[in-house]
Amino acid sequence: MPRSITPRRRPGPLVLGHFTRSRGYSSWRPEGTRDWLLICGVSGQGRVGTPEGDRAIEPGRLVLFAPGTPQDYGLLPAAKHWELLWAHFLPPAGWAELLLWPEWSPGLKTLFISDRKRRGLVIAALKRACELSARRLQRRQDFAWNALHEALLWCDVHNPHSEESRLDPRVRRALDFITGDVRHPFTLAELARIAGLSPTRMIALFHTQLGQTPRQFWEGRRIEQARRLLERTQLSVAEIAEAVGYTDPFYFSTRFKVVVGSAPRAYRQSAAEPKPD
Repeated sequence: MPRSITPRRRPGPLVLGHFTRSRGYSSWRPEGTRDWLLICGVSGQGRVGTPEGDRAIEPGRLVLFAPGTPQDYGLLPAAKHWELLWAHFLPPAGWAELLLWPEWSPGLKTLFISDRKRRGLVIAALKRACELSARRLQRRQDFAWNALHEALLWCDVHNPHSEESRLDPRVRRALDFITGDVRHPFTLAELARIAGLSPTRMIALFHTQLGQTPRQFWEGRRIEQARRLLERTQLSVAEIAEAVGYTDPFYFSTRFKVVVGSAPRAYRQSAAEPKPD
């Protein structure tokens, strides 16, 4: 997944809002706007007009209007209220892939995030973007851009056009657990319970989708974190072993050499050497 960074050059104005609207609320812009408009349903129900008729914007539903797309949205007639988060923005070029959502109609894209935990992460990031943009901070817009980027990255996890979304949700639950803290050991029975599968089925599905067993994936993440620590810190090998969950530094060094091809100290030395142009 792409990492979140502050754009070097602000790509355009960023305007954000967090509203709760009651009956009678609607917005109609036949020419659309020159920027992108993102709307996220938080509670209640809204609606968006399409050539085929109105579509509901329920909690967890996000819609994205491309520039120049007619904008017709508001409170669903039968609903009492609609809480929504929204953002008008002109994205940097590096965000193009994050905006390739499925379309309801030309220029009108949508995603629905059914997983409540992941939905909460998107909503939290958008709320943070709103709050940061309103603070009296010199770099408040940069902070807000990063929060918006985070929200779109979480959306990309659920985008059927993205590679990560093709993972079985049961495998994704297992991955979330494994990567939550790489120092934390687990049993296959525990992981299978989290995934909602039998241990045998969980191992088979995990291997089919990722080409590795859960243990191999877990070790790979620990070794990758150890590589970054060797490259970027002055921690001793023993301290790094402990930081990534190995209680025995000698065993850590052995496994590191098997996976990477060189011992930790040799890897650190090689990483520090200037590379030829």
